[in-house]
Amino acid sequence: MQLNSCHPTQSYFENNITTSDPVDLIRELYRATIESIRNAQLAIMKEDIQERNRHITKAQRIIGELATSLMPEHAPELCLRLAQIYEYSLHLIQQGHFTQTTPPLREAQSLMETLLEGWIASQEASSLLSQEAFLTETVSQ
Repeated sequence: MQLNSCHPTQSYFENNITTSDPVDLIRELYRATIESIRNAQLAIMKEDIQERNRHITKAQRIIGELATSLMPEHAPELCLRLAQIYEYSLHLIQQGHFTQTTPPLREAQSLMETLLEGWIASQEASSLLSQEAFLTETVSQ
């Protein structure tokens, strides 16, 4: 992907992407997906076809990016399950889009919220383990 550094806002985002922790980026992608799905539901209720399409497309692209970033060589079982959840979420989003109904979108949003909560909890647990290891090392010296 070619990044354009001429615009200050673009430079800010480029810097955040290239210097952020990968887990933080994943969490941000989940948040953006959730927001897009939520906005698509609002557009359905307003009968705004263009907005619905825009938000559906954004959610689909983000989930597609999440799916392509999976690394099964590191965690094959986890990646398989995530790929299945992403595929099912995309199916739900398509269903909501085609039927112009919110229940499938609510289910997809709920799945993404659950995954986000899992990433947050895993990072918190990892941070606690790191602190505990540091304290154990400090005390043993």
